[in-house]
Amino acid sequence: MPASNVPMAAIRRCAADREFLAAMESLYDELDEAVAAHAPVCVTCGDCCRFQAAGHRLFVTSAELAYFLAHTQGAIRTADAKQPCPHQASGRCTTRRQRPVGCRVFFCDPAAQPWQGPLTEQTLDRLRDIHRRFAVPYAYVEWTAALNASASSRHGGCIPDKPIR
Repeated sequence: MPASNVPMAAIRRCAADREFLAAMESLYDELDEAVAAHAPVCVTCGDCCRFQAAGHRLFVTSAELAYFLAHTQGAIRTADAKQPCPHQASGRCTTRRQRPVGCRVFFCDPAAQPWQGPLTEQTLDRLRDIHRRFAVPYAYVEWTAALNASASSRHGGCIPDKPIR
């Protein structure tokens, strides 16, 4: 789906919905536990955030983007697919709490390759359920394009800084 078709109105609504945010938090907590059980090796080199150099592209769903926006303070950094993720600094993620599934599952560690794909697919199935539950149109958009769409939407003050109570 092109970034121009990112469902920003639904994403803004979910970014302010405490029940949605709790569902995403639960999914991410369970995913982080599943990843940790595999004990992947990370040497904090930041290669995973240099998409072109690592030979991969990162995609996110509408729900992941809503969660990311709900927990990101200040301006959304725009990005270029040929450059490192704009949220990386000195080999570390500056938005670790709200990072998307691909960032949580991908490791350069060759021993991680056999379980990464299946775990990602299982998690995407759960994300589709969250999309249905919260009536969010499912979009699967390249990360840098999603950030750029979010940044232009946020300039109008549309993304809340705090969830609605």
